[in-house]
Amino acid sequence: MENYFRVGVIANTHGLKGQVKIYPTTDDTSRFDDLDQVYVDTGNDLKPLHIKNVSYFKNMVIASFKEYNDINDILPFKGKDLLIDRADAIPLEEDEFYIADMIGAPVFADNFINGKLLDETTDFNEIGKVKDIFDTGANFVIEVTLNKPYVKKTKSKTKVIKDILLPLIPECVIELNDNEKFVNVHIMNGLLD
Repeated sequence: MENYFRVGVIANTHGLKGQVKIYPTTDDTSRFDDLDQVYVDTGNDLKPLHIKNVSYFKNMVIASFKEYNDINDILPFKGKDLLIDRADAIPLEEDEFYIADMIGAPVFADNFINGKLLDETTDFNEIGKVKDIFDTGANFVIEVTLNKPYVKKTKSKTKVIKDILLPLIPECVIELNDNEKFVNVHIMNGLLD
């Protein structure tokens, strides 16, 4: 279980007094209004930052931190992730889950065995692990890293597929169990083409 969740990425500095532009990676951008503290992932450790001021411009969050008042001090954090403690996360509604909790979860399919797509369904077999889950606008998609690559041969070339994208829709994702951390899927025709 993840103890920290990413809520944004420091995209750039803003002005000369240590403000930053943050690209939000959270569903609710206004949640920055309620945050007192975030952590910047420096690559070596998590550095706590106390939020002094927040404003919004287009799709970006503009923030300043009590610890920094100069552009030169905040510049090394450009491109770094901003995280919050799990305790500060927005509570889940029914049938919601934290994406971070599903990363690495095993994925089982009822029609895919040892890198081969079957015409009929069978018992569920592990095919890979959840690499990411993201929103495409139309629906969420689960990116799966396959345990054994899928090899698709045509007359002119051979294509080796190591990761597949599965739409998080009932026809494809039969069960997503965030308590026991697994996903059961049925790979629909055309998804591996």
